[in-house]
Amino acid sequence: MVSMSTQHRFRRPASLSPAFAEQVPGDPSLDPAERNAMAHSAAAALLRDASERPDPEVIERIVRLVRDEGIDLIAEMWSVCAPVSLPGAMWRLFTVHTMVQSNPHLIAQSFAAGREVAPVLDVLAGVEVPPGPGEVSATIDQILRGAFTGDFAIALERAAALCLVVAFGEARLEAAELLDVPSARGGGGAPSLEQQRANLVRIGESLQHSARQWRAGQLH
Repeated sequence: MVSMSTQHRFRRPASLSPAFAEQVPGDPSLDPAERNAMAHSAAAALLRDASERPDPEVIERIVRLVRDEGIDLIAEMWSVCAPVSLPGAMWRLFTVHTMVQSNPHLIAQSFAAGREVAPVLDVLAGVEVPPGPGEVSATIDQILRGAFTGDFAIALERAAALCLVVAFGEARLEAAELLDVPSARGGGGAPSLEQQRANLVRIGESLQHSARQWRAGQLH
């Protein structure tokens, strides 16, 4: 399992609006349309997406903000964007990364079980060998720090594959009564494992769709 170094660990700033307002023009708490535009600009800036043509000064401010304050405040804006959109895809990558870092044992256990089952490969959008949680997490780490230089569509597909394999493997383990992680089960308002699996499948499907849209030049 690959974990982030202390230098690159995403930290949650004390507050959203003041910190972001100092770095990027406009206050995201005032105007939903401006907030949405900023969410798209931030996603494009971290990817250095030339098709979006973000202002170079904004790119530098956003990358510096992520480096100094963490990704959480930008991710909060992404969370309300359409699932199949550039910021929506970034939010789902952020969610996958958080999932892997928060419960590496369960993810590794479920991934290993899911990868053993051949039929699951039929739904992995051409990903012949599903990459492991550590590899996917490391790639997402690069994306969220503005340091990614690879094929974004492939990164999306691999994250989608991870979600689907983990969901499939977790269901298999639970059915065989081999999944013994009390902290991961429902209770106290937390989603049940069944709900978590459904969320993983939705995230995986959205990431697959986003990968197709990115290749077609239509992910905005």
